[in-house]
Parts: sequence; structure tokens; C-alpha cells
Amino acid sequence: MRGLFNVFSLGMDDLAAKLQKVGVKAEAVPYTSWSSLADSITAEFRAGNREPIILMGHSYGADTTISLARKLNENRIPVVLIVNFDPTAPDRVPPNVRRIINFYVPTDWGQPVEPGKKFRGRLSNLDESGKHGHFEIDKADELHRKAIAAVLQAVGRGAPRVKRPARHDQISEAPAQ
Repeated sequence: MRGLFNVFSLGMDDLAAKLQKVGVKAEAVPYTSWSSLADSITAEFRAGNREPIILMGHSYGADTTISLARKLNENRIPVVLIVNFDPTAPDRVPPNVRRIINFYVPTDWGQPVEPGKKFRGRLSNLDESGKHGHFEIDKADELHRKAIAAVLQAVGRGAPRVKRPARHDQISEAPAQ
């Protein structure tokens, strides 16, 4: 979700393109489309689509990721991950969100996010003071890398898992030949 006037958050377009390059379906949209996007996600979920829902936004777009998640919560639709870049007036995180990462700059307009009463997921407020400003935070390559890593982990394509060898009692005898 892009921020105000749909022009100040073009880093979200770059991040969407990077996600597409690693095989993750992504698009950058104006923050004003959050409600219709929630309706679309709800319709797809009701039709059986259970792809992980991941929301990202910058500035007002970051604010609306939480509004969108709240609307999805009304329909008991889970959100596996939200990654926000400097939200300006975020609502409290609803209980359907499994994890939220919030990069913010409190010296500008950015705000930390707070959990709602029933939120039981993981919440990370990461203060980026002195590293980025409000109009650059969405374009920061190192934050894009962190966001992409979190997305890949959320969709099950993160760090490779090491297979444990089978225990002796789990191994059956080979068939006689």
C-alpha cells in the first residue's frame, strides 16, 4: 500500500517488483483501495483460496494495512504477516495477525504500533532513527531485504530446514527379495 497521493511511496513498487522476482505474487496499490482490497481478499478466501495473506505499506498505506487486517478479522480471515514502513496513525493490531514488523522513525511522523486486546502474535517495532527519514524509509534496500526474508519465511520458503535422520524405531525392515 502506497501512501499519500499515491506518489510518496514508490519504494513499495520497488519492493513489489523484488518480491515478484523471488516468486511471490505482489502488487503496489494506493492506500485508498484498502476496503475494496479487503472485500476482494474475503471473496477469494470464501471461494477456497488459502494462500498466505501478507500486507505491507508505507505512511498512510501502513496505517491502512492494519485497517484492512481488522476488516479481515471480522470474517475470521488470518493475516500471516504485516510489514509496515513508518505508519503515521496506526490502529491497534487485531488478533488475526500472526506477525507484524514495523519499521518507523519517531523523529518524523512515524509511530510504533500497539497490540489490540486479543492480539497474540509477534510484534516488532524497529526504530530506524538516524538511518532513514519518512520519505526514504520505504526505499531502503536493507529494509527491503529484511521484509523479503520475512515474507519468504511466512510462505514457507525461508531458511532451508535440516531434515532429521529417522529414529531406529521408525525404520521398517526392507522387504525380503
